[in-house]
Amino acid sequence: MRKADIFLVPGFFGFANVGGITYFHHVRECLERHLNQEGIQANIHAVATLPTSSIERRAAKLLEAVQANDSGGELHIVGHSTGGVDARLLVSPADLPGVDLDARESTLERVKSVVSVCSPHRGTPMANFFDSVSGHHLLYLMSLTTIYTMQFGKLPLGALIALGGILTKLDDVVGFDNTIIDQIYDGLLDDFDAEKQAKIRGFLKLILDDRTLISDLRPENMAAFNDRVLNRFETRYGCVIMAAPKPGLSSLRHVGWHPYALATHALYTAMYTLASRGFDDVRLPEDHDYAMEAAYGTRPTPRFTDGVVPTLSHPWGEVIYVGQGDHLDVCGHFDAVEHHPPHIDWLKSSSEFTRVEFEDLWTRVAAFIADSGRAGTGFA
Repeated sequence: MRKADIFLVPGFFGFANVGGITYFHHVRECLERHLNQEGIQANIHAVATLPTSSIERRAAKLLEAVQANDSGGELHIVGHSTGGVDARLLVSPADLPGVDLDARESTLERVKSVVSVCSPHRGTPMANFFDSVSGHHLLYLMSLTTIYTMQFGKLPLGALIALGGILTKLDDVVGFDNTIIDQIYDGLLDDFDAEKQAKIRGFLKLILDDRTLISDLRPENMAAFNDRVLNRFETRYGCVIMAAPKPGLSSLRHVGWHPYALATHALYTAMYTLASRGFDDVRLPEDHDYAMEAAYGTRPTPRFTDGVVPTLSHPWGEVIYVGQGDHLDVCGHFDAVEHHPPHIDWLKSSSEFTRVEFEDLWTRVAAFIADSGRAGTGFA
């Protein structure tokens, strides 16, 4: 069997491992199994990146992880959300401040593929919101809610309603009293034991220390990024494109009338609204448009999103998969309690994304990785 090192890179809502809570557990299990079926013995590494540091710092951290775990064979990088942008910068010919060029090149010449999953290649309007004083506090809290849900299965209803209430006051949030956010934060953190609290605080402190990434992901800044960060000729690029349901009466009926379902759907509605505001249409290669039209019956408008990133921001390189689902579904965060360990959905978008779609998506990613390792050069 071929041997390969696969690196899973989280975005700014994600993490590798915090106090034994793992973000990519379901992805790792599924991808490893399908790569094995493709004849690849994969060493899969979840990268402990810097959650909201600049793309440059995150890319440098990714390089450290690759070099520390490189077994000498072929290399592949799979980035969820901003992780896909990090991978592009790392592998590109563009300068990476503070990184030795020769050492970087000797490693990266063996990177066979870069797969981006729901990545903001053209930015996201959510960055405009989070790049404010209140937005910074809320980003901090939402990172904790992700960790909390993965540990306990769901948020306390009161905390969820309060969080949704904050996000629905979008136009007033600049003047919002951040003590309410702090109260929710303290209440959630108290449910963890002392050891996990310390590790979670350490992770969240990284967000307080450096939030440069938020500005980097503004659409206008990503346009400048794309002008200078070119594809590497020897590396094959692929992408996963998703669109989540537009919130409305239909989505409400689908999630049901249970108070918890309604509260988490209200949170999703607010996030979808943020992600669909102020994103301009973009010109894409014809194969991207064709793939999306085939999947959705129409070319997505700028208001199509996965709940965090506009759908038109996702395409980069070859299209591996186009589907209907939200930003967290693709990482296994949907409802499938019968699976062991269970899949838990804390952002109820009414997407109908199930284990069937999850298996299909990661089967295609595994096939893309396998083909990239077998193929020659010149994919850019």
